[in-house]
Amino acid sequence: MAEKKLFQVADETGTPLRASEGTAKIEYAYTDDPETFVTVKDDTYTKGEVKTEEGRFPEAAAGKEIEKTKVTVTVSNNSFYSGRSKISKEQQELIDSGKFKVKNGKPLSKAELKTAMQNAIVSKKRAE
Repeated sequence: MAEKKLFQVADETGTPLRASEGTAKIEYAYTDDPETFVTVKDDTYTKGEVKTEEGRFPEAAAGKEIEKTKVTVTVSNNSFYSGRSKISKEQQELIDSGKFKVKNGKPLSKAELKTAMQNAIVSKKRAE
């Protein structure tokens, strides 16, 4: 049987991250111990899709009933996304620093932010 997509990794707005790679971990908390999570799948994924042979979440352990499911996805490649736009690692670091978010007390427009980040990256590369 061919692999089927179990789920697709997406950003907070639901936009699929097609190029992402990393690990996906699925955990269950059973009704007899709802506060303890047990790992049922912990594996790598590529191209933004977590796949299984059956195309469904792993079965519960024999005699167990699932109370809660927890899915943890860790992206490990160097592609970063801000909304629907792919950005570089350097741009992500600049966004995280908060240094380009406001100018004269007003938030920067997307165009101003992009220009400021590009200029900062060029300056950083010249200094290296």
